[in-house]
Amino acid sequence: MGLQHLAFFRGYLEGLDLAELADQYLEFGRDARKATATRNWLVTAFVAAARKRQDFATARLLAIRPTALATAEPAAAAPSLEDFAAQHDPDGFHTEKELLDLFTAHHAGPGADLTATLRRQQRNARLRIRQMAALNALARLVVEDPKPDHHVLGWFDTAVALRLSDVGITTIGKLVETINAVGYRWYRNVSRLGETGARRISAWLENYRDVDGLSIAQEALTHPSDQRLPVPRFRREPVTAIVPLEYFLAPTDLDGSRGANRNLIKNNSGAENDLQAIAFWLADYENPNTRDKYRAEAERLLLWAIFAKGKPLSGLDINDAREYINRFLVDPQPAAQWVMNRAVPRGEPEWRPFRGPLSVKSRQDALAALKKFFGDLVNAQYLDHNAFAKIKVFLGSETDEAGNERRVAAKPRVQVERSLTREAWSFAMRVLDSLPDSAAAARMRFVLALTYSTGLRRAELCGAFTDDISVRYAGAELGSIHLLRVVGKGAKERFIPLVPAVLEALGDYLETRDFPRDPLVCPVGTPLIPALPDNQDIGRVRREAAERGDDVHQALAALARQAGPIHHDQLYKAVKRFFSAATAAALREDSPHARAFAQVSPHWLRHTFVSHAVANGMSLESARNFAGHDSLDTTSIYATAEIARQYREAEVFLRRAGA
Repeated sequence: MGLQHLAFFRGYLEGLDLAELADQYLEFGRDARKATATRNWLVTAFVAAARKRQDFATARLLAIRPTALATAEPAAAAPSLEDFAAQHDPDGFHTEKELLDLFTAHHAGPGADLTATLRRQQRNARLRIRQMAALNALARLVVEDPKPDHHVLGWFDTAVALRLSDVGITTIGKLVETINAVGYRWYRNVSRLGETGARRISAWLENYRDVDGLSIAQEALTHPSDQRLPVPRFRREPVTAIVPLEYFLAPTDLDGSRGANRNLIKNNSGAENDLQAIAFWLADYENPNTRDKYRAEAERLLLWAIFAKGKPLSGLDINDAREYINRFLVDPQPAAQWVMNRAVPRGEPEWRPFRGPLSVKSRQDALAALKKFFGDLVNAQYLDHNAFAKIKVFLGSETDEAGNERRVAAKPRVQVERSLTREAWSFAMRVLDSLPDSAAAARMRFVLALTYSTGLRRAELCGAFTDDISVRYAGAELGSIHLLRVVGKGAKERFIPLVPAVLEALGDYLETRDFPRDPLVCPVGTPLIPALPDNQDIGRVRREAAERGDDVHQALAALARQAGPIHHDQLYKAVKRFFSAATAAALREDSPHARAFAQVSPHWLRHTFVSHAVANGMSLESARNFAGHDSLDTTSIYATAEIARQYREAEVFLRRAGA
């Protein structure tokens, strides 16, 4: 419950129109139905909070509707007592009794009980004052500030929160990051939010700009047409400063032409200095995303070498490499020199190489890129040795209770913690079973069944067809089994066994799509996971079927059969949408699984399969083959996930050994 809810509830107690209040304070705007529902929720929440504190007087006060305290007029022409006093006794000369007598004498009419009516007015006015005082006292205990890690479902209308979650904005912190990174028009990727809804959300966040991590840049709050027009730029000349490579002028003594690590005799790259060496290295990368990523890492290192170490890039040694990865990247300082607070185009003066400290994974990515960079330059004999070859990523160091400094090893690149526990998976399956029947729900049931039993990557799920399934004899015990042919990373082919439970789920799903249950007799090119027809296509088919007098159900079934495979992004959004619903269910039940559900992506499902499979006795070799890992070392990381199981096995071993 936030300040916007408190302001809305105050207005309600004052008798103001709910739709007007919602338009002013809440993100969904002038929606009378939702405004009424919000009012009911707030009354229930405030009354419950008062009762929890055994403050039953406050609970009774806040349950009184404003209509019950409306001022009752004693006669059509009679003013309120306050207005009468302002007109006839502005200096407060009369006592309250004298003022009542004077009011009665002025406005007495046939059968009028002015004294009783005025007393009701005074009582109601006192009750309204007590209501506001009670609300203010309770608000200090109930109302809280949002935090960056709070889920959006806890702060926004469910429909708005789910639209944000669909595009990966699951927490308040991610919302602020998105607004600051994208700017004023951040809402364009959010379905059915619009500029007005985005402005309401930004205005709400502005109330909390003093909360750590919730400050929005002024530029992101201002419409582009209202922002100061940029000064026309002339052609930018290269400078010796912390600027992008295309604007950088290296000092002659630090340009790398005589770097300590240069191989000046056998250089086969054709590069005469470090800037040319970077260009030589990047020329081999056709994919622009890969090239930009590698350029950023080389650019950061070059600038750090020159401005922090006073060396050319080709003069860095192993100690420099260790310092760069495990000290500088942990927290680039001074921040004003190295860090930009928001995304700025490369040509702007505010551009800096970093957006903040790098996470462990980002440092691992940087190290991998720089190992390759230096390795390729060694192969081209521009450099003599690879300074990054033996470097490892550390989290840094921490001091124990005895004052000893301890280095902490980095987490494995495969983050086993990004998987669901067995209890969380069971909760998610309950949510899945509760979904109403629909094409989307049927597809999600099969997606989760297939992913949980195979651990396929998102791209592999999207690229699976019924004609990839074949039958193979597996010996006398098993007979013939079904296999799914998968082409994974690096175009490597593997075959995944489909157990009866998966085949049953596939048969059920094919049947809902009006295909045969047996995938072997389905038409060629039938995707295991199809894209669903959009509402426009469904409406068109319905109209055409009605015009022709055809069966609408059969026409829609034919449309569904024509569907192609689901796109990677559509699958991602579908999984996020389901787990947003699971998050909402977990929050309603005060379940500890809500935080994990809010982060689930298709890759979490892959981790969940391998973790659960290994924990339940599947061999590492089988789990590796299912997951398509290159190395058993990668799969073995999951064997450490079930620490409780290790503990129990160690305990049994020691007991049997008589220790």
